[in-house]
Amino acid sequence: MARAWSQAPFNRVVQQAELGMVGEYLGEYNGDSRRVCRLLKYPDWIYKEYRTEVSPDSVKQLDRLIRLPEQMKRADKALVDAHTSWPVARVVNMRQATIGVLTPLAPDTFRTAWQLPSGRIRDGWLAVDVLALTEDRQIQVKLAPQSLYNRISICTSIATIGALLESSDLAYLDWSYANVFWSMLNHSAYVIDLDGCSFGPRPQIESPNWADPLVPRGLNAGNESDRYRVALLVARCLTGIRSDDKEVREALDGLRRQGETISRVARLLMKTLNASSLTERPSISDLSVALEAANEVCASRNPTAEEARSIAVTTKVTCLPVYVVIDTSLSMKPFEDVLNESIETLYDELITSPRISDFAHISILSYNTDAEVVLHMTDLQSLEALPQFECGGVSNFSKAIDLVRQLIDEDVPRLRSAGREVLRPIVFLLTGSQPTNEHGDSNDSWKRGYALLVDNSYPFHPNVVPFGYGSASSDIINEISTIPGAAFLATANGTGEALQRIIPTLLNTIVASARNDELRLPTEVEGFIRVSEEIIDSMHVSESVLEHRSNKFAKSSIAMSARDQVFISYSHADRKWLRELQTHLMPYLRSTMMTVWDDSQITAGEVWGESIEKALASAKVAVLLVSPAFLASRFIAESELPPLLEAARSEGVTILWVPVRFSSFDRTPIAAYQATHSPEKPLASLSAAARDKVLVRICEMIQQAYQR
Repeated sequence: MARAWSQAPFNRVVQQAELGMVGEYLGEYNGDSRRVCRLLKYPDWIYKEYRTEVSPDSVKQLDRLIRLPEQMKRADKALVDAHTSWPVARVVNMRQATIGVLTPLAPDTFRTAWQLPSGRIRDGWLAVDVLALTEDRQIQVKLAPQSLYNRISICTSIATIGALLESSDLAYLDWSYANVFWSMLNHSAYVIDLDGCSFGPRPQIESPNWADPLVPRGLNAGNESDRYRVALLVARCLTGIRSDDKEVREALDGLRRQGETISRVARLLMKTLNASSLTERPSISDLSVALEAANEVCASRNPTAEEARSIAVTTKVTCLPVYVVIDTSLSMKPFEDVLNESIETLYDELITSPRISDFAHISILSYNTDAEVVLHMTDLQSLEALPQFECGGVSNFSKAIDLVRQLIDEDVPRLRSAGREVLRPIVFLLTGSQPTNEHGDSNDSWKRGYALLVDNSYPFHPNVVPFGYGSASSDIINEISTIPGAAFLATANGTGEALQRIIPTLLNTIVASARNDELRLPTEVEGFIRVSEEIIDSMHVSESVLEHRSNKFAKSSIAMSARDQVFISYSHADRKWLRELQTHLMPYLRSTMMTVWDDSQITAGEVWGESIEKALASAKVAVLLVSPAFLASRFIAESELPPLLEAARSEGVTILWVPVRFSSFDRTPIAAYQATHSPEKPLASLSAAARDKVLVRICEMIQQAYQR
């Protein structure tokens, strides 16, 4: 097995520089990680980089954890190899501080491809998030429904892994929907993020829907809490009931009628969930044995999941009403396709992510001359196809305000009557134009209705977070925002690109809020600036700071000497193109001494500005991935390009610029340099085969320039 602890191609401690370039990003700024990504040099392995350097005490724990399988029996070691992403090495920086860990990539048997409700195909690892659903709900999300037998088989695998951790005195405490994958082929489980395990009790991982009721927040927890979380996860996966552990207990009654072996599983789960003290909880090993016996019995009859369901009771579950309000006026007509694609992406994520839809109840509205509801929050599960936006008319913001108020008045009482604990509603406004009246005249007629909507005297007054792009102005965006610092204005004129960035931000915001049972807003959005009165009033200060920073980089880069690497300058909006180039460069990196640098190599504990300054000063070849987003980036224009172009003039640094998308490069100093290929045929306009051919030629040009 190429992706297993026992087959690791690394020493137990690895220098970060030895890893080479990173490839596909699997996650960013989630939990204690800065980024989680695949390695181009080792494609079957994952590099998890921490936000901060690891303390000496934690390093000792991590080293012990990495070596633990060496002491295991053959069967346990085989379990580690086949069903866990057990850490194989820790990663250190130049100061020998631990900054990350290496783990195996989950095997392909835990991946699947299925058609989403919108018709798109999703290909990825299967989290138990979509196992802990009833058969009817799985059918709604276009996933093959799982029988009780399949569920018991998967849960047996989960409990077996939990029992191994328990027998090793390891506290995991991170059992959740996201950290366990399952296979539709062999109905087994795979557990990830094990690098956080500790020998003995450790600080709890805060997760509202998984909190141990017997361990107060702030206190350390150990194996007893793992018993609770494993039991809760297994119960939810078996029954498809997930909204509340009290409701799960009710649903478990249905399992008691399935025969003695399955009834024993239900009794153990109930005993764990109902225990009044930590010592009363059965071990995970006991649960594993019971599930194994039930698994053998179920193999002969394969009952449906409907047999495991019972009548649910109404409990108080927290929910967040979310209203996504989208400007579809005539100014947005050129971006109609992008709007529809972006909302389809949002819909697909909502319908296939129960963690989101359990917590966030979402409506999508559009407004132009009039306003309408595109998606009622009550329709999310039953909608077969998402209506298409048609842009036209004026930007009558008053109509949008009135419709939002009407929906909130209907939705909040309905959610409360259903037993929900309703948080303050949140409105995400996506606008690319200035507010007008019904005749298209820009005026302040919308302000009175808006003031009434957000006034504290209105019991359901929402928070409003605006995203502006196109002709939206910073003063209007700031005036609309109800939360200081939560108003965002696109830094570039690329409305289509801005829309594509907003949807992931909305999803990340909703996911973070669902995990914490409260509203969590982004602190920054790629391609946008946070707008506030202070920023509006002091733009000249920001520019002077950038000018100072640019001068600092230019002077220091001239002062430093050894130029021995390739520097890639790119906009983070073009990360896809960076990774394609990195992939094509790998054969050259293996066969030559050439080194390539981009800002994804900045590690935890390093100062970001200083790292870029040092890399700029070491550049022998500069590769510029030029696109509208690249040209719109103030940091690139004022902090990266000046020292590179100066070094090209004074020190012979080679500038190679790659046309990624059509852009106004001819209005910039870049026009004085030869492009790697015709700007009339940027990479984004080429077929896959033609693009590969061009990228091969670009890599050859980079190598030739480096070897001069």
